[in-house]
Amino acid sequence: MQATHAEIRHHAHIRMLVSARASVHTSVPTVIVIRASPPTSRAMTSNTPAVTDALYTKAARAELDADFDTAFTLYLSAAQAYLHHARALSADKDRDRARYKADAAKCLERAERIKAARKGKLAPRAKDSFSAEEQMYVLDRSAKVHGVRFPVWVDGAEDAAGEESDNQPPLGAALLAMSPVWRRPKDVHSSSSITLASPLLLPRHIRQNVVTDCSLCSAAAICLHHHRTFGSKLGMSCVFPQDTARSSILSPVGKYTLRFFVNGAFRKLVTERYAAQLLEDQLITLTLSQVSVDDHLPFYANERPISVTTAPDFVGFDLWPSLLEKAYMKLMGGYDFPGSNSSVDIHALTGWIPEHIEIKRRGSAYARASHEGVVQSYLTIALSGLLVVPVVPYISLSGSCVLTLGTGTGTGAPIEVHSIEGRRTRLLPTHSYAVLDVREDVTDDAGERCLTILDPWIASTDSGIEADSEVSDTTDALCSLRIQEGNEAEGGVAASGASLINLSWDVVCVVFDGIYLNWDPQLFRHQIEFHGSWRADVGASSDAPQCVHHHLTLNLDIGEQERGEKNKKYELCVLLTRHVVDKRHEGEFIAMHAVELDELAGEEGQGVGAGVDLALKVRLFGSWFCLSLFPWELTAVGAQGTYTSSTHTLTRLTLTDPVAQIALVASYDGRYADVCFTVQAFSVDAPLEWVTKSGGAAYERVIEGAFSARSAGGNTTYPTFMNNPQYRLRLQPDRLSTSSSSRGSSSRTLASREGATRATGKASKTFLRLVVEGPRNVPLNVMLVWRSEIESGERVIQLSPGDVVASSGAYSYGVAQVVASVAPGDYCIIVSAFEPRHRGEFTLRVESAVRADIDAIPAEGAGMFCKTVRGAWKPGSDGGSPRFGKYDQNPVFQIDVRTATPLKIRLQLTKPSPSIALNVSLYFAAPDISSPSYSSSHATFSGSKGTKTSDLVLGRQIATSGAYADGSSSPAGAVTPQVTVAPGRYLAVASTFDPEVHAEFQLHVFTKTDVQVASFR
Repeated sequence: MQATHAEIRHHAHIRMLVSARASVHTSVPTVIVIRASPPTSRAMTSNTPAVTDALYTKAARAELDADFDTAFTLYLSAAQAYLHHARALSADKDRDRARYKADAAKCLERAERIKAARKGKLAPRAKDSFSAEEQMYVLDRSAKVHGVRFPVWVDGAEDAAGEESDNQPPLGAALLAMSPVWRRPKDVHSSSSITLASPLLLPRHIRQNVVTDCSLCSAAAICLHHHRTFGSKLGMSCVFPQDTARSSILSPVGKYTLRFFVNGAFRKLVTERYAAQLLEDQLITLTLSQVSVDDHLPFYANERPISVTTAPDFVGFDLWPSLLEKAYMKLMGGYDFPGSNSSVDIHALTGWIPEHIEIKRRGSAYARASHEGVVQSYLTIALSGLLVVPVVPYISLSGSCVLTLGTGTGTGAPIEVHSIEGRRTRLLPTHSYAVLDVREDVTDDAGERCLTILDPWIASTDSGIEADSEVSDTTDALCSLRIQEGNEAEGGVAASGASLINLSWDVVCVVFDGIYLNWDPQLFRHQIEFHGSWRADVGASSDAPQCVHHHLTLNLDIGEQERGEKNKKYELCVLLTRHVVDKRHEGEFIAMHAVELDELAGEEGQGVGAGVDLALKVRLFGSWFCLSLFPWELTAVGAQGTYTSSTHTLTRLTLTDPVAQIALVASYDGRYADVCFTVQAFSVDAPLEWVTKSGGAAYERVIEGAFSARSAGGNTTYPTFMNNPQYRLRLQPDRLSTSSSSRGSSSRTLASREGATRATGKASKTFLRLVVEGPRNVPLNVMLVWRSEIESGERVIQLSPGDVVASSGAYSYGVAQVVASVAPGDYCIIVSAFEPRHRGEFTLRVESAVRADIDAIPAEGAGMFCKTVRGAWKPGSDGGSPRFGKYDQNPVFQIDVRTATPLKIRLQLTKPSPSIALNVSLYFAAPDISSPSYSSSHATFSGSKGTKTSDLVLGRQIATSGAYADGSSSPAGAVTPQVTVAPGRYLAVASTFDPEVHAEFQLHVFTKTDVQVASFR
């Protein structure tokens, strides 16, 4: 590249700059590694101004060394970093801001000159999704919700007194029809009676009105209860202004700022004249969102409030619940709120980790058995505060969890329950209830646990709404459901407040559909997060839902001393949050999948250990399929999927081995493009770190496939498993490898990782990753099976334990992956859905550290005609094997062959049954000489057209599947060898070993020419 005089002068300046900075800065890595920090300290990124200066110096050095690709990338990174520093400065730092902008302009100028001189020869610049700038870009993209901008929260910028008020939140058509007015509370109540988060305010004083936000009212009530119990200011400290004690106070100008956790960050709503101020050290810690509102509230003409309010027995009017509701409705797009669940709302108010446990659809027995530990070990500790267990050494568990409950739709009728005291109460459907206490009844010998729940809704009896209005109809309907049997004062209903009901845990499991928990993030010593986006396929239809996945790898930095501890468990929670920009968007689903990876095997960055079956290694609080590799080891199978329409999904993992990495897949299914998300990981013991670049995948191949009527075989329990898509994989030996693969070493990879390492040596292992992605309603699995060189091109008919090298483990909806460290050689990749009825397209991605040859293995009978007939063994056609003397009473099928052709027959059960032994045999069709219609002129050849079908009997045997085989030894059924048959008529007999066995089956006849197959009897 020719240098101009100006560039020569610039190079001289660069040399001086490099020389001046060399004594200050050492070499700076260009890859940003994001590490977690304890929640008690401020997490800092590596992108400080000093680091950015060093990055600029490194770019200049690369340019002097004629490494223009590197220089171009570094100049752009430095420019982005300088602009980031300029935005993060406060208003009184004008000189520094001008300096950073000038440095950014200088970087961009050099990058443009390099680009112009290279004339398109620059290598494409790889985007670093983990960089501070890219992380901030994702947060900034999600800042606009319902058309209103919510920039990231900045400490010290919470004073909203000088801000102009935005438009009031929309009320919705039903409320607007009643001509409501916006009024300040001081215009309705005396100024001296108005308070903000008064110490006298109780949870039962918070009253839901006609707005359908019971989840928010329950969230406010439970936060208030937590504050009164533990002095935590939970949900109270999000309202500004505040005094020196961090308590919310009344604003003299009636304007307030509220801080909410929204779209992966604590955020703030400002007018357009306020720019988003973003601090670099808020990328890793919780980032909050701020909503500015005034104290104007919606009232009816008779001065009755529309929004949430305080009960009449509360002396005065407390503004805190109404401000929470107004700010949240502003965030959600208006008072015509479609509803939510309390864990989502509490997460927005506090940032506490949400968790949803479905109990109703799984049954009360399942709920009691599965969640007994949650109730006994955590909820009693967290809610009642009666017991403190030092499970986490540095923090007390007391008050670390809040709990709410939710009823389902059911029939839409009220739900009748009996309280602990024996009183009858009716609960509302699709309603949220706050749990104020969990305790054990000491008067009961069985130690029954009791929950005290709060219903925040009581309809106003004199709202001033006309009788024929939609709102009045809703209110009257709700009133009719809140019928209390017996005396109200004795039934747990306060005179002017919400109802308190004491219920047993057994009743809760039967009545409520969901338990909603929120956990204090401070329970976890180590935390880390990532902000990303799901980018839909640009070539796909915008109206068709798409399933998109984002892959992440998480490092657990476990010390050498802890690695030696046996039976040590590591608790890990992963929260996936879908960013919401419009609550009207429908049909969006998310899921989080996790695969446990072992320690690195071989040289650094060259591979990871064999994939591990999640059903054996990881306990997930979710709905994963628990399916073993082999049909005789089949365990319980889950009924629900991991996808959810909620904005949050929490995955809990208990790791029983000191693994080095966890592979995470964040999945989205919906019709919207470029949807942003946040992944937060929480660990009690092990420090966390994202893997920011792939380690070992030098080769990659993507294959498109589909589950069709011919290729959807289901899991290993089905005889049709062999029909699943299969691919031959040949991993070429690395030049440095000194040993080749063997069946023994591959088998030991599954059975014993250590034994395989000893047998083959680390140098013989290579990195391999298999990822299958498909529709969200199709549970997927991918497995790697060892094959000899002779078998490599043949289809796997049945599995043996020693043949399976690695598997993705439990079937999971939408995506499955396996990461293995295997020896070079021949393998078969099998992709399967859980049941044969599952259909849909999929993609298989193969990543390897060495060259890999991949070819699809043809289906059985490829290139041949396949005629399939269905039949059944039933009374009269259940003769069994020949030893029972009734072999001719089995189902028989007539095959008419017109041209000589190869022929093969496979017999399979329609429904798997390992105890039924099968056989299929092929015979010549011979004339029945005992028949009265027999004529010697028709007996010249079996299959003569002159012979009636009813006059045929079994002739000489041509082919047979051999000994009777049951489902455990031959799960794919019985098959004859391929034989060549001449033109004529033949009979195929399908039989079971034992007579009087009744089951349905299907018979597949493969031929090179078209033949006719029909039931003979």
